[in-house]
Order: sequence, then C-alpha cells, then structure tokens
Amino acid sequence: MSEWIEEAETVTYDTSELPKESAADVLASLSADEAIRRLRMHCVSISAHQKALAEAEKRLDELKALGLKNVNTSQLEAAIAETKERIAIMLEAARKREELLLSQNKAQDNVNSALENFEVWLDDSDNLLDSSRQAILGEGPSLDLASLERKLALQEAFSENQSEGEKLFELATSAFDDMVSLWPKVTPAEMLNSEVFSGIHDTVKRMESARERYESLLRRAQTAVLALRFVVTDKRIEAKLKEASEKLRIEEVRIENGEVVTDILNDHEEYFTSDLMERVPAMLSDMKQITEQLVELESEFVEDFAKRTEVRSETFFIVTARAEKLAKNMRFLPDRWLDFDAKLSGLVKWTNELESLAGRLREEGAAGEQELLEASVAADIAARYRAMLMRFEELADSTDQNVSMAERLNNILTELLAEGGLPPAAMAQRRTSLARVLNSLHDLKADVHGVLQSGSLLSLFLLNVVIRLENVLSPRTDSQQRYFCVYNLFL
Repeated sequence: MSEWIEEAETVTYDTSELPKESAADVLASLSADEAIRRLRMHCVSISAHQKALAEAEKRLDELKALGLKNVNTSQLEAAIAETKERIAIMLEAARKREELLLSQNKAQDNVNSALENFEVWLDDSDNLLDSSRQAILGEGPSLDLASLERKLALQEAFSENQSEGEKLFELATSAFDDMVSLWPKVTPAEMLNSEVFSGIHDTVKRMESARERYESLLRRAQTAVLALRFVVTDKRIEAKLKEASEKLRIEEVRIENGEVVTDILNDHEEYFTSDLMERVPAMLSDMKQITEQLVELESEFVEDFAKRTEVRSETFFIVTARAEKLAKNMRFLPDRWLDFDAKLSGLVKWTNELESLAGRLREEGAAGEQELLEASVAADIAARYRAMLMRFEELADSTDQNVSMAERLNNILTELLAEGGLPPAAMAQRRTSLARVLNSLHDLKADVHGVLQSGSLLSLFLLNVVIRLENVLSPRTDSQQRYFCVYNLFL
C-alpha cells in the first residue's frame, strides 16, 4: 500500500504549484478529458485501498481484543494512522486537481468558443479586404466608378467602426487570460515549448494566430482605405478628362457647323475655367498626398500609384493645352475670318478689274473703220484706249504678288475650314470664290504679256490714225506740232 501511495501521489500532485521549470507530471501531457478520467480512476483506486486499510485496522482491533497483550502493535498502529492521513491528503489533492482540471477544461472551451466568433469576424473582414485588394489591383471583373465608390464606402465604414472586432478580440483575450491564469505563469512561447502545456498547445497557437491576423488586418485596413481612395480619385479624374475631351470634340464640331463662336467660347470658358481647372488639380493633389501616406505605411502600391499620378498629370496637361489652344483660336477666329474676307474681297476686286480691262482692251482694239474716219471720234477712242492700257499695266505689275497672295489665302482658308466658325454654306462660298480667283489669276498670268504687247501696238496705231486725220488741226500746223498735240490729247 505504501508503494502504491508513492506512485499515486505523483499523479495527484497539484501542478498549479509547480515552479516554472518543473518537469511534466503524469497528467500534464494528456487532454483534459483523459486526465480527468485517469484521475477519477485513481480516486476509485484510492477508495479501494482506503477500504482495505479500514479492513486491516478492524482486524488489528479484533486481534487486540483476542488478547494480543504481549505483542507491541504501536508501530503498526502508527503506520495505519500515517497511511490514513496520507490517503486523506491524496483524496483532497485529487479533489483539488479534479477541480483544477475541470476549470482548465471549461476555460479552454470558453477560449475556443470566443475564438470561433472572433475568427468568423476575421474571415468576413479578410473577405472584404481581399475584395478591396482585387479592386485596387484591377483584378477580376472591371468595376465602374459607382462600384468602386461603394467598395470605398464599405471599407471606410469598416475602418471607422471597429467596435465589433475590438469587442470580440477583447472577449477572446479575456478568456485566454483566464485560461492561462490556471496554469503556471509563463509566456505563450514557453507554453508552446513545454510538455506541461501540451493539452492547450492548439488553443495557444490558435489564439496567437488570431492575434496576428487581427493586428495584420488593422494595418491592411488602413492601407486598403487609402488605396481605394486613390483608385476612386484616379477613376474620377479619368472620367473628368474623358468628359473634357468629348466636350472639346463637340465644340470643334459646333465651330465647324458654323455656330456663333462667342457662344461656344462662353460655354468653353465656363466649363474649363470653373470646373475642370479647379477640380482636377485638387484631385491630383489628393493622389500625391495618398501616395505619400502609403510610403509611410511601406505599401506595395506606392510605385504603381506614383506612375499613375504622373500619367494623369500628363494627360491633364495635354487636355488643358488643347483647351487653351481651342479657346485662343475661338477668340481670334472671327478676326481671322474678317481679315481673310477683306483680303479675298480685294483680290476678287483686283481680278475682276483686270479681267474686265483685258476684255475691254480686246473689244476696243476691234473698233470699226467707220469710227476712225472722224478725228474727234478717233481721238476719243485713242485716249480711252490709252487710259485703259495704262490702268491694265498698273494692275498687271502686281500680278505675281497677287498670285502669291491667293496661294497664301488658299492655305489660310484650309486652316480656317478645319477650324470652322462660319455656316457650311458661307465657308463653301468662300472656297468657291477663292478657287475662281486662283483660276482667273493663272489664266491672266498667261495672258498679261500678250494683252500688253497687242495693246501697245494698237495704241501706237490709233495715234498714227489720229495724226493722219487732216481735220484734227489746221493745215498750217506742221506735222510735228500736230503729232504732239494729238499725242497730248489722248495722254
């Protein structure tokens, strides 16, 4: 019985009093349920030995009653008393150990239950963060601006309201602290490295994993909110720049269709000055600030976001430059058309006059002989012809210059037609007028020399005709005097 007691005492030893570095006892490496079963079996064995001891004590009393007066039973009685005391201590220790095991088992169940609820919240949060990450990286189905804004709203709501997660984490932590308070006071790492705590290794690992997930989740949530804000802002800028480009295209079409340029310019300045030029730079600034915050968080998105900000800035510069150019053109377009019209009008007038003179010179050169029989008529024809010829010569001197002017106007008209600013019919009319002028100029350029040559000869002929007419001056006037008088007459 003493040998059995020695062995049983090691089983029923209260491990709550073990020093930190103590070796594992028999029950420490077992699960709570198995340890309790084993302990109760020992209690049953203790009770059996307790009955056997009571039976031995009864037999000793019977022997003493039968007259064992000469036998010294004091040592045996002392041994029985000591054994009874040790059994009582063992029973009390077993009771306490059972209570401890039950408490440890209940505490472990509480931790696992709290962790189950906490892990459900962690899983839901991870799903939200994974969805946000896919949106940030552009993975999965393409999302429009409205969908991204909804994801951002969900992520912001999650980040701003952490009460549920905090409460579940606190419950799990409190339950875990209650559990480890029933064990020797060591760190979680030491628990995992000691066989004394083998029964709760899985729970300790689970708690440490949940704690790490929670801390990581909080960091990821902060990054996710910033990154989603960046993506949403980027999407808004993209939409705004597309809208601006489309507006420029429509304005160009309106100009080409001949709408009033001042009305188009007013609409243009209202949109690009107050809307685009104020909102987009502010959003670009937000993108840069978000990127700087992500740098502090050592986010993986920093490099990509910096490039995207640069691309949006460059695109914004291109759109604004295009808008400024269009606005400038619209401001000067009416004046350019007026200048073109003035030059074209002058060119048309010059061409018409030159063509008219060329035709009249040909007509006057075909005067009949009857018209040249009278000195007064011949002198009038000669003077009129000479005046037309001199005007033709004057205009013809600028033929090359006006041909160059017409070609320049043709280039200017090409630009103006591309920019619009007049109704299609008006622009077509100007194109037709300039084309007619160009054709006339090329024809005239080829005819000018011939007209001048024939005109000069005809002018001399008319001069001679007048001189020969005897009735122009008196017969007494010598021929040289008559020549100069007639010459001065039609000059």
